Amino acid sequence: METFQKLTVELPLDKVELFYDYLSQKINNSQDWSLRNDLAANFIKNSFTKSKYVITAESNEFLLGNRTIRGVVWLWNDQNVFKVNNIIPSGSVRNLETNEYNYILGEFKRDFIDNVPNNLEAKVNLTNASKLIEDTIGEDGLAALKSFSDGANKTTGNTNPYDFQRWCEFIFIIYRTETSLSSTELEKWLIENGWDDEMALKLSLEFDYSIELLGKYEQSR
Repeated sequence: METFQKLTVELPLDKVELFYDYLSQKINNSQDWSLRNDLAANFIKNSFTKSKYVITAESNEFLLGNRTIRGVVWLWNDQNVFKVNNIIPSGSVRNLETNEYNYILGEFKRDFIDNVPNNLEAKVNLTNASKLIEDTIGEDGLAALKSFSDGANKTTGNTNPYDFQRWCEFIFIIYRTETSLSSTELEKWLIENGWDDEMALKLSLEFDYSIELLGKYEQSR
């Protein structure tokens, strides 16, 4: 399953400011990226972030397949770890597909992170672009999800009583194990396993609602 990659840079505490200065200068001197200090300043002013070091870097346009893409990379620190928290589409681009998001992230990493000086002692981590859903929900969760998906009428979703029972079993496993499965991940898995886009979206939204409802019920007991 294709997934959004995550990029983090861990540093010794006494190197955090040096890394921020280094990265800001590199982006500022780049011909392919521009430093958007206006966005960073507005974010710090209007949010509750405790981060002192916020970097927003806007890319030039990239041609990927038949699409021209462009984005703003948002990176800030949590103590001694810098993390790319999001990439926002910019220019005429209204949304970024997963592979497009990952492409821009990869270009940012190549241009600025891969050649960080050794004296900054940076530990760089980039997650994989794909992962198995069982890595998130475990074998029991996967078995319950496949039981529902394989046995359900894919035109009616979970409305059949037997399909609904299997759907509930999946929901209960995810809730009991406190698994952090996002609706987006579930939606993608359903589409990859034969569900149409509309029904996959419907089920993923019902999943979110069900998990939240169970949580509210537990809080009220």
